[in-house]
Amino acid sequence: MMRIVQEACRQSAIVCANACVKLTEFRNNPEIFQKICQIACAIFLVQIERNPSSSFSQLASAFSTAGMQDFYRLFKLPKHLLFPIDVSRIDEHALLQSLQVILCDHFQVGYQVDSDGSISKIQDDNMEPFAKAGMNKQLQVMAKTGDSYKSTDEFKAVLQKRFAALKTIRRDRNGVDVSYNFESLDLGQLHVPIIPLSFTEKLESTIWHVANSGCLLLYLREWGIAPIAEWSEKLGAYPGLSLMKRGDLESTLRLFICTAYLLKLFEAVKKLRSNSLPLEERRNARWMGTASFAEIIFNGSAFLHRQKILSADLIVIQSMAIIAKGIGIIEVDSRVKSLKRRYG
Repeated sequence: MMRIVQEACRQSAIVCANACVKLTEFRNNPEIFQKICQIACAIFLVQIERNPSSSFSQLASAFSTAGMQDFYRLFKLPKHLLFPIDVSRIDEHALLQSLQVILCDHFQVGYQVDSDGSISKIQDDNMEPFAKAGMNKQLQVMAKTGDSYKSTDEFKAVLQKRFAALKTIRRDRNGVDVSYNFESLDLGQLHVPIIPLSFTEKLESTIWHVANSGCLLLYLREWGIAPIAEWSEKLGAYPGLSLMKRGDLESTLRLFICTAYLLKLFEAVKKLRSNSLPLEERRNARWMGTASFAEIIFNGSAFLHRQKILSADLIVIQSMAIIAKGIGIIEVDSRVKSLKRRYG
C-alpha cells in the first residue's frame, strides 16, 4: 500500500513539474501569454455579468473588447515592416542546395549541375552535413529568438559568421585526411531563396494592420483618452464605412477581424488540399484552420449581438472567447513545437 502511495506521489510530482515547465514556456511566448490574458479577461467579464458591481463598471467596459485586441501583432508591426525576412520566409530546402554549391566551390570539390541550374548530384557527400549544420543552427536561433532581417545581404552576413564559428574541421575523405577551413568562407554569392507571400496572405496582413490600429483607438476610447465618436463621424462619410458614422467602431473592427480570420481559414484549407504537405505541417494547418473558425464564430456572434441581429447572452459570447483563445494557444504551441523539432 505504501509503495502505491509513493508511486502516486512521484507521478503527481512529475505532472506538476511538467505543468510548471509548460507554464514557463507559455509565459515566455508573447503570443500565448496574450491569449492567456484574454481568457482571464473573459472569465472576469463572465463573473461581472453574473454578479454586477458598479465598482468594476469602467474596468468591465475596457475589458469588453479584450478578445479582439492584438497588441502583440501591433507592437510587431514596425519590426515586420523594417525587418521582413524571418524564419518562415526562408526556403530552407533551396537554401541548402545553394549552400552546397558555395561550399563545393570554396573547397574545390566536384558537383553536377543540370542545364537549368539545379543540382542533380553532389559528388562529395561531406559537404551536405556541413551545409545543413550551419544552416540549421542559424534557423534554430531565428526560430527561438524571433530574429529577422531587413535584407538577404544582412542574413548572409550573419550566416557567414555562423559558419566561421565552425573554424577548421578535419574529416577523412576517401582515406585521405582533409581539413576544411570555414573561417575564410565567403557567402557573398550565396542565393537566399525567399518564399513569396500569396495574395490572400498579403491581404490578411493588411487587414490585421488596419484592425489592430483601430483596436488601439477603441481601447483608448474605453478609458476616455481619444474622442473616437468625433473621428468616427468623419470617417463614416466615406463609402463603405457607414457603420463608423454611427460611432460603432467596434462593429466595423469585428467585421475586419472576421475577414482576416476567414482569409487565414482559406489558407489553411488550401494547404490541407495539397497532397505533398508533410504530416507535421498538415497538423499545424488543421489547428490553424480550427483556431480561425473558432475566432470567426466568436467575433461574428459578438458583431451580430451588437447589431441586435442575434440575441445572445454575454456569458455565452465570452465563453466562445475562452474556447477560441484556448484553441489558439494549442495552435501556437503546436507551431512552436514544430519549429523546435525541425531545427533541433
